Amino acid sequence: MNSEINLKDKILQAACKLIEEQGMTHFTLENIAQRAHVSKGGLLYHFPSKEILVQAMVEIFLKELKSSLRKDFLLSSQENDRTIQPINWLKNYIHICFN
Repeated sequence: MNSEINLKDKILQAACKLIEEQGMTHFTLENIAQRAHVSKGGLLYHFPSKEILVQAMVEIFLKELKSSLRKDFLLSSQENDRTIQPINWLKNYIHICFN
């Protein structure tokens, strides 16, 4: 089971790197499988369609964004000794998105 999770992560990382380096025109299942060093069948075992793969990528992005927002907000709150206010969340969101 653990190796399956690691392989899924490896595929997701390969897909993200592929987009980052070559753009969406090269975002094919064949290219992702090649970059992840798995067969296309192995990729499809974990992600039965490109849509499911993209959904998993978006979920990871949102988790990372949420985690970054929390960390950044906690740091700014501690530094400035502020109470939680919606404007602080917005400032931190903009800061995280543009960094």
